[in-house]
Amino acid sequence: MRLAYVPFVKANSHEDGEHNHTSLEDEMSAMNKAWRSIRRQIKDSSKNESILAVEAKVNNAAQATTKLTPIRSGDFSGDEKKKLTERYQNAMKRTTGLISQLEAAL
Repeated sequence: MRLAYVPFVKANSHEDGEHNHTSLEDEMSAMNKAWRSIRRQIKDSSKNESILAVEAKVNNAAQATTKLTPIRSGDFSGDEKKKLTERYQNAMKRTTGLISQLEAAL
């Protein structure tokens, strides 16, 4: 029996102090936490009121992110930076549209 050696790597390690904390990161974290809560509750229709409250948090965070720029945009300049930012903002606007559909469905 052979065991494969896989080195241990910490994902997203910020221990070296080089991490630039952004408001976008805060909003995305809030959205992620709220989505996890929604996924746990969505199958139980008696929790629709609770889901709507959590959905409002997701929607607020998503709305805030449409006005922000991704941290990766600093890696680009000119037209490339503009295109990246536009693609990101369009994707977030689509996300807010999907969130509105969820609210309407509940």
